[in-house]
Amino acid sequence: MKKVVFTAFVLGLVNVAFGQSNAANKSVPETMTNVFFKALQDEDTGTMSKILANNFQITNADGQSADKDLIGQALSGGHLVVDAATTSDVQSRLVGANTGLVTGKVKFKGTLQNQSFDNTLVFTLISIQEGESWKVSDVRLISAK
Repeated sequence: MKKVVFTAFVLGLVNVAFGQSNAANKSVPETMTNVFFKALQDEDTGTMSKILANNFQITNADGQSADKDLIGQALSGGHLVVDAATTSDVQSRLVGANTGLVTGKVKFKGTLQNQSFDNTLVFTLISIQEGESWKVSDVRLISAK
């Protein structure tokens, strides 16, 4: 029951973020980042399908990449299990009228294809406005040294 209530709350945040104008709410890129990493941690494919742009691309620290369909399959099929995705040192800004850029660090812990990982990575996340909605378009993960 708690998961259902929390999911409804997160979806409400997404709807609030989507309904705001760029000038009125410069925190939309950071909100999209928080929703993305929370949906990843919760393996919430419903939220992911709503917030990812059709041309979504994620590239991990070793250069492998996945698109919207592949990330959805990995989450729903149990190939990617994220126990923690905690962000820090987050900085966000709007770049033009309909593009957001967010940088920071993310502490990831979980398994990918039954291989455990526990890494702190530097990330760049780009969100774009498509019509009235904001979508996550690109995520780049780089090893933090």
